[in-house]
Amino acid sequence: MDIVDTKTAATILGISPHGVRKMIERGQLPAKKFGRGWVVSKRVLARIKPRKRGRPTTRAGYANRAEYKRQATARRHQTKKRLIAQLTPSEWSWLLEQTSNRCVYCGRHESECGTLNMEHIIPVSQGGSLSVTNIVPACRSCNSRKGSRSPEQAGMQMILKINPLEHMKQAPLL
Repeated sequence: MDIVDTKTAATILGISPHGVRKMIERGQLPAKKFGRGWVVSKRVLARIKPRKRGRPTTRAGYANRAEYKRQATARRHQTKKRLIAQLTPSEWSWLLEQTSNRCVYCGRHESECGTLNMEHIIPVSQGGSLSVTNIVPACRSCNSRKGSRSPEQAGMQMILKINPLEHMKQAPLL
């Protein structure tokens, strides 16, 4: 019977000797005590799949979380680039004026919560547009809590109502 020590078993399996000892302790790898260490049968090792060499990956197939975040950010920017920007700075000012510089979800004033963000009622990921009819001012915490969901999906409701058609009536026709 061919037997090997934990260090050789670790080389065969592609893991550390400490990992082999952990497998033995958990009962995942049958072994026998030999002197101060453990020995494992080569026949048993042949049945265990060796670990793939190289960098470990997450379930999504990315090398690490930072790479995943970079890819997600790039996808989001590409989606926004495809949208036609229809909201002008004057329309954003008008929206802030209509809400008295308050968050449409919690009603806090801009002075209490910091700057107000442009929040899409229907998220861009669900086909929302960059128009005055789809954007409202929201504080950072409400915007984050809503995420990429509609207000109904997030269980939130707008306490401040805005009628964007009023602004369209006031806007001069070119």
